[in-house]
This record gives sequence, structure tokens and C-alpha cells, in this order.
Amino acid sequence: MQAQFYEVSFDVQVQTHYNEKGLKWFEEWEEDPKDRQILIELNKNPPVENYKFIFDENFSSSTHETRINNSQTEQNIFVSKFAPTFGKNAFIDYKENKFWANTDVYDDKYLAYDSIYKVNFQDTGKTKEILGIKVKEAVAKQGKYDLIAWYAPSIKYNYSPDIFYGTNGLILELHYKFEVEDEGEVLVSWKSSKIKPLKKNSKLVKPTKGKVVKFSELNAVWEEANNKLNALYNDNDGVDKK
Repeated sequence: MQAQFYEVSFDVQVQTHYNEKGLKWFEEWEEDPKDRQILIELNKNPPVENYKFIFDENFSSSTHETRINNSQTEQNIFVSKFAPTFGKNAFIDYKENKFWANTDVYDDKYLAYDSIYKVNFQDTGKTKEILGIKVKEAVAKQGKYDLIAWYAPSIKYNYSPDIFYGTNGLILELHYKFEVEDEGEVLVSWKSSKIKPLKKNSKLVKPTKGKVVKFSELNAVWEEANNKLNALYNDNDGVDKK
């Protein structure tokens, strides 16, 4: 009998609770106290982002779904926060134990990669229903991450929409937290909002275009690109235009 695969829609929220060093950085970055407080609150309780997750026998894909941002304030401030482990999209290869993510840094194309983690989850004995499906709770510690997963034993694949997997069934809800030095605590929640069976195999294809870098190197790539733009702007601003 052919295996049944699914498409699952997830609501994702990434909350940041700043420590003293994180708040100090905000004071230096945003001088206006009112705007600064709005940004802090928006990072603490940002709008939910939407992802589509599909999987087959050996691969899965999580993709951010663009929507109109209605979170703007009177000051025209808004915050979008994506999955911190891979960003807007990830192709996951469970045989290689890696994910691949396409990223645009202005006009340059990058293909970022990093490891995924098969986690030693432990059942707690708690159960509930999600979208009419019976799920079980399992918890784990993976490096700096504390994880809580709700998985469906009736769906026999041990995958998740994030880089953590290993439960005895498909994860339909995932929560984890971790500390960021000089910033604070980050809380991430994946909650499934819709699930539907795929009528045929998803035919997931590994991305290949872009300069290959480790995902952890992207911050340095962005910093270099921004420094070049700032230097160009400053040079042009200093030209005597008569």
C-alpha cells in the first residue's frame, strides 16, 4: 500500500524577551523612547507568520507564505520574525541530516545549509487532539534548546516543520526556547492550523542555485553587504553636485 503524505499549514510565532544587555542595545539603536518601547513590545509579541510544510519518504519542505502585514502601528513600525533556525524556507534531507535554504542578500543569491537534529524525545503521558487527530506530548533537551512536541502516532513519519525531529509520529505542534547572549530568551511556537492529504507524491526537489555558505555565516554576509552599501552611500553623498 502506498504511503500517505500530507501538507500541513503552521502558524509560527517567534518571541524575544530581552535581558538588560538587549535593552541597552535598543537604547543605543533607537533614541526615541516611545518608538523603542513599541519595538520591544512587538518583538515580545510579534504577529504570527504562516508556513506550509510538506513531506515525502526522505525529504520535507517548510516554506513561508507571504501575506499582507497588518501589524503596523501609528508610527508605521512593524516587525516580521521568521523561523530562527532556517529563515523563510528550508528543504530538509533526512538521509544527509541537513537542511538547505535559499536566501537573497539584495541581488546576490545564496544557498545556506546546516545540520538537522534527531532528538531523543521522551513521552510525558499527556494527550490531546489537534485538528481532530490524537496527539501525544514529548519533551527533550537538545544543546541550548528546550523542546516540547505534540506528535501524531497515527502518522508514522517522525518529521517536523523545523530542524528538530525524532518523535514516534508527525509533529503537529512544537515549542522551544533558547538563550541568545547579550540579547535575551527566544521562544518559538509552531501550531498546525490545517492538514490535508496529498493526492500524489510531493516530488520535493533539492535546491541547487546560489553561492553555498553555512547558515551561521549569513549574518556576516549581510553585514558585509550593508557595509558596502553604506560606504557607497557615503561616497555618493560626499560628491560635489553642481
